[in-house]
Amino acid sequence: LKGYLMAQITSNFESSSLALRPEAAATNLPTPKMLQTYHEWVHTTSASHVGGFVTFAFMACLNNCNEDGLDSFLGAEAKYYAHEFSLHVASYARMTNDIGSVERDRQESNLNSVDFLEFCIEGVDLEAKTQQLQRLAKFEKEGYERALERLRALGTDERKIMGMKAFSNTAELYGEIYAMEDITPRLA
Repeated sequence: LKGYLMAQITSNFESSSLALRPEAAATNLPTPKMLQTYHEWVHTTSASHVGGFVTFAFMACLNNCNEDGLDSFLGAEAKYYAHEFSLHVASYARMTNDIGSVERDRQESNLNSVDFLEFCIEGVDLEAKTQQLQRLAKFEKEGYERALERLRALGTDERKIMGMKAFSNTAELYGEIYAMEDITPRLA
């Protein structure tokens, strides 16, 4: 929860930095905070900002705890793969959200994935940037699917796997909705 709240504050700071430089939003100029690589941002601040870790932890508590109340992912490998699963789902959710919200994010001076230096190559238009982002989202999806396979191979209870799959299916559904239409309310 602390990470989620801190990520909200950081996200507000990043977006306010972008708002102070309106030409950055209009021309894809990076802000000073964006000196962080896209990969680093999408797996830290951004992943925490979308609430994936908090939601996953809550889901694990509700659906995946052992009957004796112990941690549901015992051992280094299980914990590692479960964490990687939640990280990849959160990154996937950020990417698919950003694919559908580029226009709104520009209007509201919100930081979007395509605003990072890695996407700001001269001559690359917005459509090409969103196609790159779609391919990266697919890569993150492959990552959480691979983590599930590893957990299954470790003998993780199928009930837990099904709960995790429901979690990732929800992220995919929201991604498909955002690909069709940005459903976030606009600022007045």
